[in-house]
Amino acid sequence: MTTTPNPQPIRGGAVLVAVVIALIVVAAVSVSYWKRDHPAPKGSMSGSQAANSPAKMDKDGRFLWLLSEEGIELTRPADVAVNDARSVCERLEGGESEEQVIADIVDGSPDMTGDTAADFADIAREVFCPEV
Repeated sequence: MTTTPNPQPIRGGAVLVAVVIALIVVAAVSVSYWKRDHPAPKGSMSGSQAANSPAKMDKDGRFLWLLSEEGIELTRPADVAVNDARSVCERLEGGESEEQVIADIVDGSPDMTGDTAADFADIAREVFCPEV
């Protein structure tokens, strides 16, 4: 009669290692799914973003950053947008109405809506001529 040898029993240490590895895998998968379902809030900043926060920028950089935060996409070079913003201030300081300035922005930038032009003018005023 032939008998098969009894298999060696699993040692307690090996079982413990397997359980720890399984727990690590489950935790990693759980964190991954949680991060996917809970993205960082829009207002939160990484370290590199904080270094480029508007408080540490010059006026031109702050203006461009605020446009981006407002969701206004530039269709022309940034220096043109900055010059346009400074022109908004010059016109407001010269006594033109905000409505006229906004209407002219829309006329000169057909891809801008009235609301977007108003946001552009508000940001220009906030950065370049807050006293107006």
